[in-house]
Amino acid sequence: RDDLVAIEEGVLFLLPLVDLSGRLLLFIEPHRRQADRYSSESLLRAIWYILEVAAEKTTDIGNDCVLIGFDKTSTIFDFPRAVYDRFIEFEKTCLPVRFAAVHSCCPNVTMNLMRPVMLALTDMRARARTIVHDVAKSAILDALISYGITNEMLPTELGGTVVLNQREWMANQRATEMEELY
Repeated sequence: RDDLVAIEEGVLFLLPLVDLSGRLLLFIEPHRRQADRYSSESLLRAIWYILEVAAEKTTDIGNDCVLIGFDKTSTIFDFPRAVYDRFIEFEKTCLPVRFAAVHSCCPNVTMNLMRPVMLALTDMRARARTIVHDVAKSAILDALISYGITNEMLPTELGGTVVLNQREWMANQRATEMEELY
């Protein structure tokens, strides 16, 4: 039950369109986490579930995804260190998808201070794939277009046109999974 709450609260989203290279787009907003509603373990399971769904959708084009983070209002408390450490461990060994790139958009002061520590915990390959867009929110679309990501692919939180509704996505996903079972 907690896992469903963690999924539906929407920290990680699988966006409906792919970038111009055909890679799936994932969007993460750490500040959406509501620690009083579910555990860190539940958050990890929710993230893993969404990554598994992404892996199922990438079989035709490989397992490459692009992770786009919106860090404007994130704090150090939004993603507990244990969650971050486990995610990094998973990324190195067994994630069901591979991140071709990670775009950190509009990092705030806290995120800018944490970035060197966070990158030090990742391997060299992951550091090389991390792109920080330390620009005003209004300039994000221009920054991402050079990476094959247009406003039609991005959520409204970043100035795009995709309206995120994780509860609706989860209901559709459940229906799809039920159809596959029968």
